[in-house]
Amino acid sequence: MAEEKDFMKSQDFLGDLTKNVSKSTGSGLFEKLSANARQEALQPLTKLSNIKSFTQPFIELKNKAETAQKAGLAAYIAANPEIDESLLYDGTGDIVNGIMQENNLRFRDINRQLSFMDIRNPKYQELANELNKINTTSAQLREDNKKLLGIRNLMRKDNRVQELTKGMSESMLDMYTEIQNGDKTNFVNIDGKLHWKDPKDPNKDPVAISSLDAAGPTYTNSIVMTKHAELYDQVINAQFVDDAVLYTKINNLWSMDGIKEAGLKSFIFDNQEADITMGFNTSDWFNSWYEDQGIETEEAKDAEYERIRNGGVLVDGSFTEKSGKKGNVKKHFSAWYHSKMKEKVASQYNKKQETKNENPLDPKVGCTDPKATNYKADATIDDGSCSYDKKGDKQKVYDTLFDYDDQMNDKKVVTRLNRNREIIGMPEGVTADATTFDGKEIIYLNGFEDLVSGIDKKYFEIPIGSYIRRDGKFVGIAGIAIDNIFSVYNTMIQSDVEMTGENFDKIYIKNYGQFNI
Repeated sequence: MAEEKDFMKSQDFLGDLTKNVSKSTGSGLFEKLSANARQEALQPLTKLSNIKSFTQPFIELKNKAETAQKAGLAAYIAANPEIDESLLYDGTGDIVNGIMQENNLRFRDINRQLSFMDIRNPKYQELANELNKINTTSAQLREDNKKLLGIRNLMRKDNRVQELTKGMSESMLDMYTEIQNGDKTNFVNIDGKLHWKDPKDPNKDPVAISSLDAAGPTYTNSIVMTKHAELYDQVINAQFVDDAVLYTKINNLWSMDGIKEAGLKSFIFDNQEADITMGFNTSDWFNSWYEDQGIETEEAKDAEYERIRNGGVLVDGSFTEKSGKKGNVKKHFSAWYHSKMKEKVASQYNKKQETKNENPLDPKVGCTDPKATNYKADATIDDGSCSYDKKGDKQKVYDTLFDYDDQMNDKKVVTRLNRNREIIGMPEGVTADATTFDGKEIIYLNGFEDLVSGIDKKYFEIPIGSYIRRDGKFVGIAGIAIDNIFSVYNTMIQSDVEMTGENFDKIYIKNYGQFNI
């Protein structure tokens, strides 16, 4: 039996009803009048159905728009929650709150418009861009507020105001003072970013808070002073310091983490009128800088002083032709620092030797081998300085040390390498040591990795015992490798190339091919 159709649940309820109403049950006059009455009675339902058909798409659009509005607003609120009053920096709290409220109102308005707008509408992209800008602005304000609050708290916690470096400009010192005090007078909003405007110089560009270091102002750099003291101690206690090595050590000093340009600037400005026992009153450097640029009047000197404070150590100089110099502050100061260090070489060492010589019981040091070209007859302690060949004849040194027919053990090799260091070009600060690794005798160039940052250990751990035939005789590969290594290093020094393992590797491969031993 066929299932009976549910009339009320029919998909075309009104259509079925219309057909039934219009269906004639007879041909009489009364039947026609009855059918007409039934159709008129059905008209309100038909109109209602037509209205519903017309308005349904608009209702659906409205529902979708409301859903989109709610989703957009929820996302905005999630990204921009209310700022806790306790987390507002008091110097800019009013500005931040005011802008955030304006952003919230404008966001709601744009979000509502976009929800009803066709994406093809020319204004759609314009409003979408404005919406993105509001989001960006709100996020930036929150970051600026967070940074100011953090800097203020750091300064108050450390209580290091007296340690602020003299290298900061007067304007920057004023700004940090206002940050610490929560002074809101000179903070302004520019394109959704907080800035500090110098009240003393309206023509100066405002400082964007986003550009400040989150660690706060620059203090007197303790790291640079510690490293300077270490280098100074090495220099005054050394009997001899290779000029190229000293140059490298100075450049490495300014490149260390925690120092770099900011630390160098602090060293220059904070050591004016410093204790001369350390040998570095940087007021003397300022005078040399002024002289080399032909700056004579006090007014001009003050202006140049402020130029360096504002621009940092990378600002260029305008040197006179007479000075014969060029470059920036960093280069000029490094040369001055180098000369001051050279003046102090062996100063403490010589004092110690003088004290020893006053006591006849103290032994004298020097080369104790009569076969050496620098034999010292009155020396009682060998200091490793003995040399056995003419200066510059390094090939004889290597041929002797790595002779296939008269092989030496690793300890004898390193002893003679160290004794002939000047002849073979061994860098100052490097010593050859003997060790064993995986059953192989190794020459370890101790200290070489400190001169070239990040250098591969293959360049300072050289195995001995391998030979190749060259010019009719067997020569040690280790000797060739060591000669090449020292040549590359000295080339980098002379060419003022940054001492990195990557640069070293490139020059070695270019000159000698892949290092393989």
